[in-house]
Amino acid sequence: PGTEQTDGCRSCFELVKGLFIQSGIKCIGVNMLQEKHVVTCFLESDNEILILRRSNLVDSYRGKWAEVSGYIDNTADEQSLTEIREETSLCGEDIELTTRGEALTVKDERLDVIWTMHPYLFQIKDKSKIKLDCPSLLVNAILNDTL
Repeated sequence: PGTEQTDGCRSCFELVKGLFIQSGIKCIGVNMLQEKHVVTCFLESDNEILILRRSNLVDSYRGKWAEVSGYIDNTADEQSLTEIREETSLCGEDIELTTRGEALTVKDERLDVIWTMHPYLFQIKDKSKIKLDCPSLLVNAILNDTL
């Protein structure tokens, strides 16, 4: 209680925090980081992992290389399939779940976010079926040996 901030009260809190700082009062013990849950899907084929360059239209990590990922709107299992379908056009019969990893939590103070990543490894049955959702995305395959 008192440490969780929604987007609506976050701006109010920022205003109050600013007033406290101007008055010389320190805000101690208040967590301003938002927690966000995402799926992180590694897609493997022929000993290669598919990575995509993030679009300039996304909110975070623009232009950075990443695996297929997205915010969890329903269950992590369902969201992993949704993200793969949206970003690569691969559907359930085109891939096979190899491994579902333990959730990993990472803090990014630059973005004021605590990311909880739910990792998945899928085997692509036929990589010729991959079609990108956005022409600005670039595709690169990295050999597993280099990871």
